[in-house]
Amino acid sequence: MDQLSEHENDLLGGWIRGLFEAEGINDELMSTCKPAEFHLLVATLFDQSIKACQTRTLTMETLKGGFEYLLEPFLLPSLVAGLTWFANALWSVSSSSTLIDTLVPALHALLKPASMSPDSAAMHSAVLARAAESLNEGLSHAQRQHKNRVDIPPLLETLRPYLTNHREKAAALAELETWTRIQPSGLSTAMGNTIQNLINWIFANSNTPPPNYTHRLLLQTQRMLGAETTLKILIDEIMNQVNRHGINAQEVDTIFDIIVTMITAPQTSRPFLSMKDALRIQLAEINELSKTDIPRATIIVRLHRRVEALVAAATITATTADMHANNDMNLDMSTAGQGMMMLHDSQGMPATDIDAVLAHTEGQIASGDFMGGVGLGGSMDL
Repeated sequence: MDQLSEHENDLLGGWIRGLFEAEGINDELMSTCKPAEFHLLVATLFDQSIKACQTRTLTMETLKGGFEYLLEPFLLPSLVAGLTWFANALWSVSSSSTLIDTLVPALHALLKPASMSPDSAAMHSAVLARAAESLNEGLSHAQRQHKNRVDIPPLLETLRPYLTNHREKAAALAELETWTRIQPSGLSTAMGNTIQNLINWIFANSNTPPPNYTHRLLLQTQRMLGAETTLKILIDEIMNQVNRHGINAQEVDTIFDIIVTMITAPQTSRPFLSMKDALRIQLAEINELSKTDIPRATIIVRLHRRVEALVAAATITATTADMHANNDMNLDMSTAGQGMMMLHDSQGMPATDIDAVLAHTEGQIASGDFMGGVGLGGSMDL
């Protein structure tokens, strides 16, 4: 509480009154409290609510009734932080602790509500899938401390179906064994095949089910092979795809969308070197690479620009984000499709400024000279 600003204290007081007093959650509170602010306050809100219930400032029925508000679809995402607080609080329970008498009934209200709308139920399941593992561990600890309680097993049973939904980064042993046995290169091949299958399914434009994909494969590849090697696999797949005969600009954009999404997908912990970091390292060496491999250099520049634009979109306006994306779209991927083509400066030496390389490429596209290059065996429909 001491670490909260005056504004945050005001918001916290408003939420406590809105949840547990007769006035309810009003429009003024919703308009002054941004969703991100509420998510940061949830842990403190739960802590203060549980303490109030322990000191009988709040009755258990009032506490449960207030928590029911949090099961509305627009508030449910905040339960990820809230349930994490519960999981940590459960670990503090000892055999002589009375905290368990408040925590477990409150969790029943959040995990096993009497009724929910279909929209809330779907969101609730997603939240439980995210929080199930830590909650299960906390509840199991509490059960070991209080073996005779009959209200903990039903909560563990509620969480059980979500424990098989591995949304954390650790791959199951059976999955890892399957990936590493794929010939010829284990994880590298598995990652490449997965990307190819996704791309082929999208381009097929059919009603067939999508291919199997789990983000755990990407995380495990990064963990075992490193961010730089994983990034190389992704860039190699872009190179492989753009050199296919007959690919058009829209399909190239789709390929980039897939790879950019993989690079920027959230991770449950900060690796020593992320793929975004590895991409920045590649960009720092781009002038040297452009002397020998302009198609790959062009891909790296465009990939970096799209990744940075997507990351920036979280903090800038949608209009600015669109502008970044549109600027990026103007960099045509035809260069990458010209496998053997090299650009040279006025002295006949390889070009060293990648911005100049891209500018030259755009000039070729505008003049139509680029269509006569080699590498695709034909023109590219732009």
